[in-house]
Amino acid sequence: MGCPPSRTGTTKGTMSPTPPILFLGDSITEFWKYEGRGPWNRSFARCINRGVSGDRVRDTATHLQTPALSSLSPARWILLIGANDLLCGSPAPQVAAQIEPLLPMLRRMYPDALGILHGVLPLSVVPDGYRREAWTLNRTLEGMAERAGVRWFDAWSVFVDDAGRIPFSLMPDGVHLTAAGYELWANRLVPFLESTGFRPETGI
Repeated sequence: MGCPPSRTGTTKGTMSPTPPILFLGDSITEFWKYEGRGPWNRSFARCINRGVSGDRVRDTATHLQTPALSSLSPARWILLIGANDLLCGSPAPQVAAQIEPLLPMLRRMYPDALGILHGVLPLSVVPDGYRREAWTLNRTLEGMAERAGVRWFDAWSVFVDDAGRIPFSLMPDGVHLTAAGYELWANRLVPFLESTGFRPETGI
């Protein structure tokens, strides 16, 4: 674990300007198309994945100003960002303060879309400082989502066992998910999205 390098640009997704879901985030989002390709192809094939490995909150803010994103009209957007900021040593309150202005920005960009703020996943295989900061950040983001008028989604409990450990089979480096991890995540995320009208069998 540690601070990852940032990359410039965004990942390629479907060219449809009206995707059912626009996914925004870092490598955890980007890797749906790789380790998570099974559930991605079953449920999200018509969605756009704009996760970028190494991205921090400031990078997402920059991407949102590009035509590649400003020209879209998604039905829903999901923002999952902040893990790399924590891994680079930024405290949870600072990360939350950087995320907060992204929510009204996204609502202005996509006024007809349902906005979803996704809690960061539980960093570190065992409970430690990274894990505590991630938990603290999520508690702040949950209240922030309500104030901003967007939905909150948290998959934390999917990955942590009763002893507070993350099984090696799901997240061996304490950050990135295996194929099994993406399957579990999809099993929690898809029913939530279905409650918003999303239909994975048609991608609408």
